Amino acid sequence: FTGNVGLNPGLHIYLEHSNEVWNSSFLQYTWNLLAAEDEVGKGGSVLNNDGDTNQYDWAYRRHIKRLYEIAQIFQSVFGSGSLNTTIRPVYTWWQLDEGSGSNAANALAWFKNTYGPPSNYFYAMAQGDYFTAANYANDTTIPEVLSDMQATSNASVTYVQKNLATAQQ
Repeated sequence: FTGNVGLNPGLHIYLEHSNEVWNSSFLQYTWNLLAAEDEVGKGGSVLNNDGDTNQYDWAYRRHIKRLYEIAQIFQSVFGSGSLNTTIRPVYTWWQLDEGSGSNAANALAWFKNTYGPPSNYFYAMAQGDYFTAANYANDTTIPEVLSDMQATSNASVTYVQKNLATAQQ
């Protein structure tokens, strides 16, 4: 609520399209997958504009496309020049699945071919890193856990850098 005076000009709006859309343990994963299948099934969708027949690729693409569409709606309200300044869309993904056939890298490459450089439309990329608390004993120390968390995060840096390079092309 802004008291009908609008957003304080010093504030920013950060946008994310749902939470953990890549995580099949959550309902939003299934909902997004079904929505992508439905969209392609109706015909004329950009989700398969390259002939891709993999419904999971469509779902990953739908996730990034929806962020783009939501950002466009906000920009239409806040005006030209508000995208990536006042309105800050953040493309989020789980980085640990990355590799040569990574879902995030493929979605970013598709987005680039469909809409243009992702860096023109997204303020930032965010990653979700997880680690497995394997072989911990009752006497595991906090520094040991933090060390494991840092090692897991550091292991994904190469993949994050590859995705960032794709986004900036």
